[in-house]
Amino acid sequence: TKTMAAGEFHSLHMRQASIDVLKQVPRREGCGLIFHDQGEIWTYRQIQARYEVAFKKSGLPYRSTHICRHYADSAVMLR
Repeated sequence: TKTMAAGEFHSLHMRQASIDVLKQVPRREGCGLIFHDQGEIWTYRQIQARYEVAFKKSGLPYRSTHICRHYADSAVMLR
């Protein structure tokens, strides 16, 4: 679920493969967050830093989390 600027909520649907991968992420007891640091929510910059490391390790030319959004949009359009 995502909060819109107007304070409204809408659901973002995920593919089953993504759900299965996220279920494998180790969870901290009593914390409902998937991505966190000792139970504290990551800042946008912390998320960016992790993506940058992953892009570099994988040899991808991308440097922005925004590229994932483009992929998701394309995948939906190709269905």
